[in-house]
Amino acid sequence: MWSRVFLLLWVVGYGVLVWCQLSTAAAQASSNNVSSTLFPPMGNSLQSTVKTSNAMHTYVCDNDESWILVRAAGELLDFDTEQVVGDYTTDFSSGYPVINFTLLNSAADAAESGSLTSSVSVSPIVTVMSNGTTESLSQATSHQNLGAASMVSYVVLLNPQGGQAPAASLCTDEFGTLQSISVKVPFTAVFEIYTQNVVPPPVPGSLNVPNARLIEGFFAQGSMSYQYNGSMWLEQSTSACLYNVVGGYKVGKFQNLQEPDGFGSRLNWHIFNPNGFSLTGQNFVKPVLLSTADVPWALFKITSSSGNTSLLGPYTFVQLVSSRGGNAPLLADSVDLPPGLVWTSPFSCIFWFYTNST
Repeated sequence: MWSRVFLLLWVVGYGVLVWCQLSTAAAQASSNNVSSTLFPPMGNSLQSTVKTSNAMHTYVCDNDESWILVRAAGELLDFDTEQVVGDYTTDFSSGYPVINFTLLNSAADAAESGSLTSSVSVSPIVTVMSNGTTESLSQATSHQNLGAASMVSYVVLLNPQGGQAPAASLCTDEFGTLQSISVKVPFTAVFEIYTQNVVPPPVPGSLNVPNARLIEGFFAQGSMSYQYNGSMWLEQSTSACLYNVVGGYKVGKFQNLQEPDGFGSRLNWHIFNPNGFSLTGQNFVKPVLLSTADVPWALFKITSSSGNTSLLGPYTFVQLVSSRGGNAPLLADSVDLPPGLVWTSPFSCIFWFYTNST
């Protein structure tokens, strides 16, 4: 039963976050025939391709005589050299799969971090059925130690083979009595591991920042709320947490201010201490819609600021790129919705901060 339940969670619980835009750069970097829905957002690059070794799915029988998938684990080999580069385990205790990848650090990374390994945990956000198997795109949720895994942002699961639960009849003996047994089933797959880039991806010409120098970028994850007025959806509010990297530590927040600054701007980026600051801005040019599933990419001009902006600033522009999700739902003409209905759409993006070039 639970093996079917966690698959349903992958499809239903995270399917609303499907990122539909095909990244040409990602397509060229990928070494496998990957569905476009499994590409991470632009702004993330393929770091390595690994494959499983000695991987097993472990099942136990539950009280309704069904197999429960309780563990998936194995070694990771470099796809080309077949050298061991780490291992992975999957935890199902929270009701949905959390996959932990532990990667071997290079000698330099080990010396810097004080650890021979670094790790990243990821959770699936998109699943795709391919030739009777389930492939997935997972997003980083946490990191541990500096090194090979510290900048990992997304992991793509490809070409899974084996690992299916045994027949339900094997949960009971010949007399119909439930057996307290566990079964390990061999499993193979390929993982593509992506990292967040340290510079923005190419943008449409109108979103290029004039006379500016790049300072830093933050990953944002949150939600956008819309209200239906009887004929269309109107944006109500936006809020998100800012992180140093996908699945990294929280560094600030992004929100719509209730009261605008002296220039009528309401978009606000607040970076926590130490060296905290607050920026408020507005659209500088018309945003560019690259996918109907994702919020448009945009360029914002900073109109006011406070806090410690002199250390790297003054900040002049903020660029929104690498978006996924966040748009209001598309409505068919036959849909009859009550005015006042509120829709909340999860989204993520990367904000890049700029200062004057001189």
